[in-house]
Amino acid sequence: MTYAEYMKSEHWRLLRGAKLQLNPRCEKCKTKEELEVHHRRYEADLCKCTVKDLVTLCRTHHLQEHYGEWKEP
Repeated sequence: MTYAEYMKSEHWRLLRGAKLQLNPRCEKCKTKEELEVHHRRYEADLCKCTVKDLVTLCRTHHLQEHYGEWKEP
């Protein structure tokens, strides 16, 4: 299964929902706005990921995780 297929899978939908229920705020700034779920690390088999492998982040902090320090334009 490709990453794109996994992101559309039932496993991801349920896992993402469970993480948002456990942590309904950004784990860095505590906002409830624009929440996304980020993988801390990727398993070779993505379907083996658990909520412990995930972190709830707002959009800004999620972009920081992927691209480094976020600067307002």
